[in-house]
Amino acid sequence: MHCILFYDVNVKRLSRFRRLMEQKLFWTQNSSFEGDLSASEQACLRRDINRTLDPEEDSVIMIWTPSQTAWKKTILGLDKGKMDLIA
Repeated sequence: MHCILFYDVNVKRLSRFRRLMEQKLFWTQNSSFEGDLSASEQACLRRDINRTLDPEEDSVIMIWTPSQTAWKKTILGLDKGKMDLIA
């Protein structure tokens, strides 16, 4: 499944969250990541988020789609997450 993830966490946990997301997803812009995850990767990511999350201060939104092509993404302005692949 394709995941689009947004988070708003206390500054004390910000770098820890970013490192956690970078392990499985691609950075798109500030506090936003996306990527394809298997069922086991989804479970691991949710487990790791729950271990790091403070439910009194933090918020994580995960949007799931069957594939990246199941929705259309429009970027206005600078594409901060643009990745140049080296062949």
